[in-house]
Amino acid sequence: MLEFVDLNKLGGVVTKGVANVPWPGNPTPRVTETASGMLNAIGLQNPGIDLFCKRDIPFLKQYDTKIIVNVCGKSTEDYCEVVERLAGATAVSVGTANFFNPYATVEIAEGIEKFMVQQKVEDISQIIGIVK
Repeated sequence: MLEFVDLNKLGGVVTKGVANVPWPGNPTPRVTETASGMLNAIGLQNPGIDLFCKRDIPFLKQYDTKIIVNVCGKSTEDYCEVVERLAGATAVSVGTANFFNPYATVEIAEGIEKFMVQQKVEDISQIIGIVK
């Protein structure tokens, strides 16, 4: 994006999904054109939380913008593991949960919702402080 926009002028940057372990994503082809637009099935390809914390957060910290991490996983534990790791990343100000992935079952969403209710969490970004 740096070729097209100054990240310092953005209010925030939302990352692609970040899981507890690297995901290779779907095999190609991943994108196809349709008469009314395009379809994609990237498969949440991501480097995993370890590399994200080592490489991507330091890169984004050099800009005057909020870092919004999109958390994804295959289980409630996966989501919580990523959020725990983000708890130590002081540059991360907000988190989002990606329930629009092929692994996000009703049980995962209900598990996270139950945790949030138990902890009296109104916004998922508050979980970072609770899980730590």
